[in-house]
Amino acid sequence: MNKISFLLVTILIPFFLVAQNTGIQFTNASSWKEVLDLARAEGKYIFVDCHTTWCAPCKAMSSEIFPMQEVGDFFNKRFISVYLQMDTSKKDNDFVKGWYSDASMIKNNYTVKNYPTFLYFSPDGALVHRTVGSLTADRLIDEGNAAMNPERQYMTLMKKVEREDVSPRELRNGAKAAQAAYEKDKAAKLALRSMEAGTINDFLSKEGFEFLSFYTVNSQTTTDVGFRMILENSDLIDSTIGKNASAQVITEMLGKEVRGEIDEAKDPNWDKILDFLQSKYPRYAERTLFAEKTRYFSQNLLWNEFVMTIEERLKSDPLSIDSESLSNFVLLIATGDKVDEQGHMAGLKWSKQVLAIDEQTAERLFFHAVLFYKLGKQQEAVAWQQKAVDEASDEDQPWFQEVLKKMSGGQELGF
Repeated sequence: MNKISFLLVTILIPFFLVAQNTGIQFTNASSWKEVLDLARAEGKYIFVDCHTTWCAPCKAMSSEIFPMQEVGDFFNKRFISVYLQMDTSKKDNDFVKGWYSDASMIKNNYTVKNYPTFLYFSPDGALVHRTVGSLTADRLIDEGNAAMNPERQYMTLMKKVEREDVSPRELRNGAKAAQAAYEKDKAAKLALRSMEAGTINDFLSKEGFEFLSFYTVNSQTTTDVGFRMILENSDLIDSTIGKNASAQVITEMLGKEVRGEIDEAKDPNWDKILDFLQSKYPRYAERTLFAEKTRYFSQNLLWNEFVMTIEERLKSDPLSIDSESLSNFVLLIATGDKVDEQGHMAGLKWSKQVLAIDEQTAERLFFHAVLFYKLGKQQEAVAWQQKAVDEASDEDQPWFQEVLKKMSGGQELGF
């Protein structure tokens, strides 16, 4: 989209959304009171799209999702829909300005901090549901259905989880709903409660373990119940979920425990860190040290040490580095700043290993091509990048084609 088109879309979106023939028909009501009166009179729920003029996901929802026929068919029958701008700008028309006061009231009363936020009200004006972030058409319709279903409404779920006799699954559903509403602290507390109220058997499904892992890594420490549950049941988890499923979480948690000391040191004492890890978690000490070394060296552009660490690991315990991990190391080398020829050669060797034993995805073929290109082997780079183009999805192909064009012309890649 060129600059002129972008400006036209930005300026015209408020008018287009109210007047469009397909998609959501946003109300022309000039105040929140008028919306409430309309909802009561028609027996409809209220859908409020809280957006700002600077929010890119908000613009995407407005130009791509709201105008869709199936979205309009669903919302127009069931909701009074309000397109509510939450910030102010010099370009605001009289209609937008007329909503300034009510927008401020809604922002404060319903704690709107992130955009887009979607608020859903019952016909009598009570907040029943909320989500944050852009959604697909199917997800938006599903959330609209949830808003009208007392069993799925966010506010109802939050009331349920306040009970003392609530089940681990109800707490888990409450945590997921709070996360979708961007109430992260509440979500973390509910997740912790679900773990305290349950056993490992409550989390042995794929969805259950993803939940356990996410909240353990993102909101807990090694002294909390999630980590202990995974540590004490690692063999059961791996046999049920998959090889190394538990080790990935445990390694990340142990890394968090020693990361402060590592990052504060100009020259980390790796032997001391290994001794600490072996004294508390001997089974995961070497794995954690390796993960922290590669993280530290790549972040600090110490590529020789980075390469040496991986090469030593490949020699001593090659099965400990799976193809996905090796692919990530290839990515870092291929796109890293100040990587020398030795580093690129090592990355190319690892890339060949991955391509020989695992799926040749467009991304992996692309990084393989980049390494050839950075080593000055243009002909090989172009050949591999063509393979990446051939494997790329329709959506990604233009970008891969652009890289191919740059490689063919001997241009800088820009990374």
